[in-house]
Amino acid sequence: MSIKTAIEGYFERKQHLYDRGNVHVLQMPYDDTVPEWFYTDSPNREEIVEWRHLAINKNINFREIEEKYQTSLPDSIKEYFLNYWFWCIEGFYHNKEISLFENLPTKELDSLDFYLSLIKERFETINFFPIGTDEDSNLILIKNGTFEVYLYDGETEIFIYLEADLELLINKISLRKHQD
Repeated sequence: MSIKTAIEGYFERKQHLYDRGNVHVLQMPYDDTVPEWFYTDSPNREEIVEWRHLAINKNINFREIEEKYQTSLPDSIKEYFLNYWFWCIEGFYHNKEISLFENLPTKELDSLDFYLSLIKERFETINFFPIGTDEDSNLILIKNGTFEVYLYDGETEIFIYLEADLELLINKISLRKHQD
């Protein structure tokens, strides 16, 4: 399996919910800087619009961001951003709401760049790469070298192990909160 396959599986689950009448799962706030072809309809009165994930038809250059932060991005981060345009990968991981970064046309590396700048401010070297956040705004990170996924609790400054890799994390994201 691969990250691409995990992302495809996630969107199949999301499409299944959409087909069953849960239209909110494929809605996002309208952003006029994102090309119209990404949306499936026009924004409603609340400026909410439906979207679809689409295969990427261009090469994304990671060199600029790697040079800016003087690091090499892990292949898992690159694979995450190279396959599809999408609003976000969100859901529940062990009943905690999480959201992995969006990959929007014209904004493909904006979230990664923003959170890398925060990591660079906080730590002297970049040993972890951001890929998302949880409901408490804690960072979800990929450890350099091992590619394990951690949650960084900014309040306690503790790294909490989540999964062996990003693919496993994506596969374990549930679109519904489980009842205790």
